[in-house]
Amino acid sequence: MQQNPVTALRERRGWSRKELALRAGLSYGQITALELGHPRRLPPGVLQAFEALGEDPGELAAAYQAWREAQRAAS
Repeated sequence: MQQNPVTALRERRGWSRKELALRAGLSYGQITALELGHPRRLPPGVLQAFEALGEDPGELAAAYQAWREAQRAAS
């Protein structure tokens, strides 16, 4: 099964959820919600935070949406 792209990004960098939240300027709760698939789409503020970490926001948004659709289809 495909991995959540937010989780994949975090694990690729070797960061905890707390560390990703601090580096992205987001809350721990926001990171947890994203990794669990909430919300349906990545909000613009979240995309800007990941862009500041050197991630392509368009790629991340598309990957997240594809992951969410795969999760919905599997249930």
